[in-house]
Amino acid sequence: MIKLNENEIILHGECKVTNGVIPAKAEPITTKNNPNLFLNGKLIVAPSETMGNHHVVEAPNAEFFKINDLFYVKSEEPIHIGCVHENRHDTIELAPGTYEFGSQLEYDPFKARLEKVKD
Repeated sequence: MIKLNENEIILHGECKVTNGVIPAKAEPITTKNNPNLFLNGKLIVAPSETMGNHHVVEAPNAEFFKINDLFYVKSEEPIHIGCVHENRHDTIELAPGTYEFGSQLEYDPFKARLEKVKD
């Protein structure tokens, strides 16, 4: 089980995970009010643009929040980060807590801009 230090980052494919503080304007999300953000009860934190291999969070009793392109998960139980295609990345178990999930960015020197990492 991994417990992140204050400024530590975990990368799970193109998914970036840090310790989080839920912003006041973040909206609660559930499988009922935002079903398109979930797959089989798991929150999609980094959608796959090409292969359908979404990065998902499994935390059955957690609270989920979203603001812009960032997701927040607050849980008193361990949180599991995995992929739809489980053979692509190992599943990571995070200690209970509050985490921020987003997508990595990469700089494309030919386009001279930042963009999301794609799988």
